[in-house]
Amino acid sequence: MNTIETIRTFAASIKLKQSNAYVEMGDGGALTYKMDIPPAEFLYMAENALTGDPPNYVDAVSNAQRAVRSQIKYAIGALGFDGQKLKINQQLKLLEQVGLLAPRILRKISSPRNLMEHQYRKPSAEEAEDAVDLAALFVEATGRVMNLFWSGFSIQKKIGKRYEDRIFAKFLEAQRVFEIRLLASQGKRTVIEINSADPLFIPLHKTAIALSREHSGHQSPAVSDSFFDLLDLIGIP
Repeated sequence: MNTIETIRTFAASIKLKQSNAYVEMGDGGALTYKMDIPPAEFLYMAENALTGDPPNYVDAVSNAQRAVRSQIKYAIGALGFDGQKLKINQQLKLLEQVGLLAPRILRKISSPRNLMEHQYRKPSAEEAEDAVDLAALFVEATGRVMNLFWSGFSIQKKIGKRYEDRIFAKFLEAQRVFEIRLLASQGKRTVIEINSADPLFIPLHKTAIALSREHSGHQSPAVSDSFFDLLDLIGIP
């Protein structure tokens, strides 16, 4: 029995349905990933190139791009994916799937770099400033999620004001896996681990990241959407 079937069987045994399911926030903390040169350092070099005398717009855009690539690598690794096996377009797609990345931001950042590489034209002051500003916004926005990541949440059955039985999910940073605990009121407990190869890994991250972004649990439409998408994938009617 695979992980989805195990969870689906448990959900059926406790009569958990989408009509009585509820997502409850658990705990959180900062996710980390060791890198030789952190994204903030590339941003610092980009700012210095931009404000130098004379300013070096080529270096500013190049380091802004490095800051973005570095932050993507940081996020991929911190979330438990093997970025070494993924090309940059696959990494971007992955971050889009978990809800961490808006693709239009990356397209804007890449534009001045493409001008240099393919049209052999130096970026203008405005293009360089835009690239650095967008890189800073991207690093800050994704870093905020990494620094306060809601790694734990429960899928619970709500009856009136009581909670009975639940599916508890928690991302274990050290192992880079999700631990799923199937907790029944009768005292029965099943623990399973879900790694990046499992089809539930990305949807679980999507819910955790939605919680991390919104800090408002089930009140957030983004959390509700990701939560019910997760229930659909598991097969909870």
